[in-house]
Amino acid sequence: MEGWRRCMDDGPLRVVVLTSFVILVVVCAVALCTFFVFLKSPDQVMTPHIVGKDFVSAAIEMQAKELYPRVQLRFSTREKPGVVLEQNPPAGAIVKAGRYVDLVVSQQAVTTHVEDYRGLQVEEAVARIAAAEVERRISVKTPHLYRFSTGAAGTILEQDPAPGAVLSADVELRFVVSKGSEREQTTVPLLVGYSLPELYRVMAQTALTLQFTVSPPSPSGERKDGEASGRTRANAQDYARVSAQDHDPGSRVEAFRAMQVQVLFPERGEAHEIYGILALDLPRYPYPMSCVLDVQYPGGVRTALAMFQHPGGRFTIPYGLPAGTTLFLTVGGKELFSGEVGALPHAGS
Repeated sequence: MEGWRRCMDDGPLRVVVLTSFVILVVVCAVALCTFFVFLKSPDQVMTPHIVGKDFVSAAIEMQAKELYPRVQLRFSTREKPGVVLEQNPPAGAIVKAGRYVDLVVSQQAVTTHVEDYRGLQVEEAVARIAAAEVERRISVKTPHLYRFSTGAAGTILEQDPAPGAVLSADVELRFVVSKGSEREQTTVPLLVGYSLPELYRVMAQTALTLQFTVSPPSPSGERKDGEASGRTRANAQDYARVSAQDHDPGSRVEAFRAMQVQVLFPERGEAHEIYGILALDLPRYPYPMSCVLDVQYPGGVRTALAMFQHPGGRFTIPYGLPAGTTLFLTVGGKELFSGEVGALPHAGS
């Protein structure tokens, strides 16, 4: 006791002792507060309604509420893969944040038999096989076998293995595909005098392979044979139009026979507009393929310019588009070409 009094009477020593005591009290207080903060129970949250939603959306919604998914998969023929079928706890339940929510998610049923692809277009059948889980067990042999028939060109007539065959191992599927009628005939349309938009509309309905060339300007004031009499020469100079065709309108010819068509471009077109004939050499196809020519204007909008069928080989089509426009050619669902107006391969190149 006497020693403690002497310590307290000593000024510097007293400061050290008091300071140490204060620090000890502060440390104990901080430790006690920290203990109670961590001891505090988690916040309570309400489980969201996620049944019927795709799993990714459900997981994001749960994450926002600090809940975690525990997933079980179940085969389902009614729902597409990846859809939440059940949840536990149910929607609206009050639970602690950080807990797991049990989810049952749909899984596509495993295909055990070969489907019936007869009657489908071959591109549709191949896409369906590629999209199914069975894709690793079935491959499609190419090239396909083709034969003439009354069915539409590109339609699957036969398949091997037959529909219903058991998939006990990897299978190579072979298709017999229709080439269309061997002697199919079509009527030659009247094209002379048509503008490019009118020409594109006719191309979507005609079964001919149109081969376009540029027509030399006719002498001022004269009208070429077959030119639509309702359009004057003055008007004709303002837009591109068909000036000649080498088959008589109304005559019957073999389907997708080549027909030569001349196009006359305007002497004074719209400002910044470029005219020309796109020319490409496509692969030869066993039957006419569905084709789409898209345009993407300088403003960024992409739209279909013309839709038609083509058997392959030399392909030509006229255009009149603003500078900076890009053309895209898609054949049978596959994009084969893209290029900017002004730098396109043209007829005669």
